[in-house]
Amino acid sequence: MMKLFTNTLLLLALFNFAANAQTTPVPQDLPGMTGPISEPAPLPPVEIAAAAVSAGPWEVAETAAKGTINLKPKAVIKAGKAKKGRLYHKEFVAQDIESILALGSVDKVSVDIEELPGRTLSPKMADAAGSSVPVRVTYIVSEKPMIKKITVSGTKGLSKSAVKDEMALKERDYFEELKVREDLIKITDKYREKGYIDARTDYEVSFDTAASLCFLTIVVNEGPKARVAAVQLEGAAGFPHKKLIKQLKNRPKKIYSPQDLDADLKALEVFYKNNGYGDFRLDASSVTFNEQRSSVTIKIFLTEGNKQKFGGTYFAGNEVYLPSDLLPGVEYRRGKMFNQERFEGTIRAIQDKYADKGYLKAVVAPEKTYNELTGETDITYIITENTQIFVDHVDVEGNRATKTYVLKREITQKEGEVFSSSKIRRSQERIFNLGFIDDVSP
Repeated sequence: MMKLFTNTLLLLALFNFAANAQTTPVPQDLPGMTGPISEPAPLPPVEIAAAAVSAGPWEVAETAAKGTINLKPKAVIKAGKAKKGRLYHKEFVAQDIESILALGSVDKVSVDIEELPGRTLSPKMADAAGSSVPVRVTYIVSEKPMIKKITVSGTKGLSKSAVKDEMALKERDYFEELKVREDLIKITDKYREKGYIDARTDYEVSFDTAASLCFLTIVVNEGPKARVAAVQLEGAAGFPHKKLIKQLKNRPKKIYSPQDLDADLKALEVFYKNNGYGDFRLDASSVTFNEQRSSVTIKIFLTEGNKQKFGGTYFAGNEVYLPSDLLPGVEYRRGKMFNQERFEGTIRAIQDKYADKGYLKAVVAPEKTYNELTGETDITYIITENTQIFVDHVDVEGNRATKTYVLKREITQKEGEVFSSSKIRRSQERIFNLGFIDDVSP
């Protein structure tokens, strides 16, 4: 037997495949995680045949797979390019190693080519083969251990099944340390959502080498559960404290959720701006724990600004449309309390109006002027119209069963015409209403 290849192609050092010859990644510490870290196994040394051998190609008479325990040998052989009665080329070695590693269940691979003395080449391969006898190609693999059982210890705040649900790794999957660490992050995040701010997760693993199995234990240290003791709103005077607190998910006596803190700040801003305070500003926020880390005090510093009503509405820079053409798109009325959603809706309405005449690049920049005497805010919409856009051509993509002409006849936007946003919307509706299209997007 002549071993010509192991993990990398050895002939004339034509390939440098050592980096891909095993799948075990270099472990990296992930935030908030602890656990045993095992260094990747060293690659076996390069072996070169002592006797002169042909450089191939070789006729394959037999194929085999060794080292499989949970993985079926046929799956390994199928992943390789060695097929009975066909030629096997030297460049196939690197490709086969990569393909077999891609199965996901294999840690290391080597390829062994054994000449079969006494066997003769088939007549059709006699001229093409680079050796005088056929060969047996054997794929020698080292499997990753399969996870036989996953257990969870130390959990009270979450059920064991809830912890397992957070994991991508399941029983009968192949063990990968990096994936375990990724799962630990998910579990820790879940605990913190539930108020366990100091939750820590770790893992233990034992191996049954003979059976290529392992037993994984997720170890949880929950720590105390934190609740919100108080929410202090510094600078708030325009609304009752209770009304503002109702906008938050992190309320007194509720479980503290750091993931919801940003959403709470946004909810406060939306509430203020939709109820007259168009210049509302969030300045800062802080979270303070007690010594036992079982409760938190949240402080939010804000500037309310003036309470405003909508005043006059004006336009500047508009040449395509008269002010009377744009006013129907205004979503508010003078004297009504300032509302950010209606204000932004008006900007969109003006942009849509211009887009319907091909001015896709029109820019609407509002300018607000507050009148302290009346408490009203006048708004001037400064419009930069830019150039008109025409449709060069109309394409239809993604249709497999439906002929293109069937869809195109439903499109009201024609080539050479000015771009029209209303025609685009109408075309989408017409195509969707055919009844056999799942989704339409321009």
